[in-house]
Amino acid sequence: MNKDQGNKKISLTVYRHVNQIVHASKPSQNRTVVQRIKGKRNQPEWILQQQCVSWAELHTEEYPYLNLMFHPASGVGRTKTEANELRSAGAKKGVPRLIIPVPNKPARKRYNGLAVEIKSPSGCLSSEQEDWQQHLKRHGYLCVVVRTLKEFIEAVKVFHHEI
Repeated sequence: MNKDQGNKKISLTVYRHVNQIVHASKPSQNRTVVQRIKGKRNQPEWILQQQCVSWAELHTEEYPYLNLMFHPASGVGRTKTEANELRSAGAKKGVPRLIIPVPNKPARKRYNGLAVEIKSPSGCLSSEQEDWQQHLKRHGYLCVVVRTLKEFIEAVKVFHHEI
């Protein structure tokens, strides 16, 4: 833990991502996972997603529903075989990177949930991502596209009605 985190706890998943620690039961799996993480580690979207998750982990007392935020499985950064296996198990193209599937402040149900798509500064939404954004908006979700950690924090505050 660094000085900024103080005594706040972080999940083992966040700790492993921050420190690039990989755990796998078989050496051959370990090598594959390490290669995959090394390849993604330099991608701006992957780095930003890790920053957003780390920030969320550190602010769950202030924003309790952040504890329910999750990343749905997707085929991004996987082999075709892995992507097909995930799709056969229910993964969908275009689903936002991070989802909070609960309403904000029960007294004021302005949003039914928060959907966050993470993009690099030059990235744009695919047609599948645009479809998901529209679908979730119709169902009362706050849908945002973030390109920086600051934008993610602002989205959480809007969802929480602080802005």
